[in-house]
Formats: sequence, C-alpha cells, structure tokens
Amino acid sequence: MSGRASSTISSPDVGDGDNVRPRLSLVICTRNRAAQLARCLDVVRNLRSENDWELVLVDNGSSDDTANIIKTQSQSMPVPVICILEMVPGLGRARNAGIKAAHGEIVVFTDDDCYPNEDWLVEIDKAFRDPGLGFLTGKVVLHDPDDYPISVN
Repeated sequence: MSGRASSTISSPDVGDGDNVRPRLSLVICTRNRAAQLARCLDVVRNLRSENDWELVLVDNGSSDDTANIIKTQSQSMPVPVICILEMVPGLGRARNAGIKAAHGEIVVFTDDDCYPNEDWLVEIDKAFRDPGLGFLTGKVVLHDPDDYPISVN
C-alpha cells in the first residue's frame, strides 16, 4: 500500500494553460519543520531562471503546521507548485515521491533549511547544457552553527 496522496496547486498568475514542460523541477521535502520551510520558501520565491520551472513540495507526514505553510506559501508562488503528501517516513521515500510528481527535464533538490542564491537555478541550467553532465552537486554553507555537528560526518 502506498502512503502517498497528492494535490496540485498552481499559482493564479502563472502560465496560459499551454502545458509546456518545465525545464527544471525544484523538489523540497520536509517533515515537521514548518518554521524552517517557511524561511526556505521565502527565499525560493525570489529564485530566477531563464526557463520555466516548477516547485514540488513533499510533506513527509508532518504533524506540525507544515501543511498550512505549504498551502499558504503555494498560493503566492510565482511558479506552478505541486504538493505531495508521502505518509511513509524517510527522505528517500519523500524524494522518490517528488521525482515521480516532477514534470521537469531536470530535477533539482534542496532541503527545507537551505537558502539558495537567487541565481542558483540559472547556474544549474547553464551546467546542464553540457550533454555529458549527468548530475552535479554544490557547496553547502551552513547558516545555523548548531547544524554543524550533525551535518559534517
């Protein structure tokens, strides 16, 4: 039995209904981190891209205010938003649900406590113009010093 439910929320000012496949799908998975997710989405709202992109938000069975944050923030995003509920816990399950829901040619991940630079998607898109590139990763700069002991192994 799958623990997945999904709904799609598109921002009202986006697109003209021509169903163009986005170049990028940004997937953010979260579980019981409503405050971190809200800050992350405030930054995501300002991301630039030279091509169409969509946001895929995966709630991994949160019991805090995450669902409300997703609903509220999704309504004001400048890009289409796909909201997924994956009830089986685990980041792998959540990411796989995000991949399955994504429509983009390129699937991009960030975490709910990350704050990507405004040109992050532009730079990812540029890198993938190289047909030999299969994946890429980037530098992570910690914003919260308390995360250091759990982020460096």
